[in-house]
Amino acid sequence: MSLTAHARLDGDRSQRTFDVILRSLSEPGTVHTLPTEILHDDVPTTAWLALALADVDVPVHIDGPAYGPAADLVADATSAPRADIDSAWVVALETPTSTLLGRVATGDAYHPELGARVALPAESVGPVDEGAGTVVRLDGPGIKGERRVRIEGLGPDVLAALRRATAPFPAGFDTWLFTPGGQVMAISRSTHVTVEEA
Repeated sequence: MSLTAHARLDGDRSQRTFDVILRSLSEPGTVHTLPTEILHDDVPTTAWLALALADVDVPVHIDGPAYGPAADLVADATSAPRADIDSAWVVALETPTSTLLGRVATGDAYHPELGARVALPAESVGPVDEGAGTVVRLDGPGIKGERRVRIEGLGPDVLAALRRATAPFPAGFDTWLFTPGGQVMAISRSTHVTVEEA
């Protein structure tokens, strides 16, 4: 099977991958796992957001030197048009920065649906008592009280940008963090993000 054929999600693989994407967004800060059969060494896990959501009507921006082949793969597998970061509906960033995140579409109070869906790479995500990383406190819809999680691999500037992106709800963008092993954690635009001091 070619890599493009592998990246085309259909049938059960499509349903299971979409379920992970949707459930993680409805339960911000919880850890979910992509189906193991879709994982491939030549496909960054962040690309699966676009592969699950994009089609001919969904503009995509995939940014980063090592992500070039992934951008070609997404275009071939989904027929999604490529777009600049500020007009893309789905964005995947190899090396996220506050500057890049500041350019991502957020929509506005009257058109929140114009906010993007963003995939970012993280080294690891999970409960605060498991592993290393920055401790982040989340609260909002889908969270009873608050949820404290750890995120490893994103700098303070990126976490601050995520906090700013969720501040003007209903505007903002939804974010998914993907680890190399296929774990997924989402932070919805309706989630309030607080980075705890070390």
